[in-house]
Amino acid sequence: MKKIKIVVVIFLVSLSTNAQEGIKYNGTVKSVFNQSEIEDLERIMDFFKKNICFSKDSLKKNEVNCYKKFIDRAFYLAKKGENITITPLFNQKEFYNKLKKETFNEVWHYGYSKKPNSLDTLRVLDFNTKGKYAKYLKELGKNSKVIDHYYNSFIMSGAYSPSLFTFLLERKYYKIEDIRLRLVIAISYLTINDYAQRNEEY
Repeated sequence: MKKIKIVVVIFLVSLSTNAQEGIKYNGTVKSVFNQSEIEDLERIMDFFKKNICFSKDSLKKNEVNCYKKFIDRAFYLAKKGENITITPLFNQKEFYNKLKKETFNEVWHYGYSKKPNSLDTLRVLDFNTKGKYAKYLKELGKNSKVIDHYYNSFIMSGAYSPSLFTFLLERKYYKIEDIRLRLVIAISYLTINDYAQRNEEY
């Protein structure tokens, strides 16, 4: 009986630690990405945080609270049929240049979409459904019904769709304290931000 209790305690501590520590130490992240890619994932999260936290104080003291306020604001705007703007696209494009090409390609690729009522096509940022980020979502989905649903929608879609992200607006369905989910939020909303502002011929 004591052995069972010890195993359970160790499991719970491991699960808690895995969900809350920095991503460079996180078991799920490390099982998919290499060290160089993880450094870029940290850059992605830092860039996102700096653009959603409205003061250095809030950034340092309570990152989770910043995310909560951001999601609540995004939810409020979505109900009005509006997208939330994180940063001007030119800033985001400059940030892409700070990422290694290999890491960028494990998360995203450029595709195209048709202009409404036109034969012209636009260049759009899409997820790479065969990259490591897709594999990461699959791994994370093994312990999260919400992410599992997101992953399957993501793979079936094969392209950007606003409906993919609706689950992120309902915080009651996931624990934003889990840094693995905050990584998903950061990547997802940077993708939305790019899609909403980009207007380039393909």
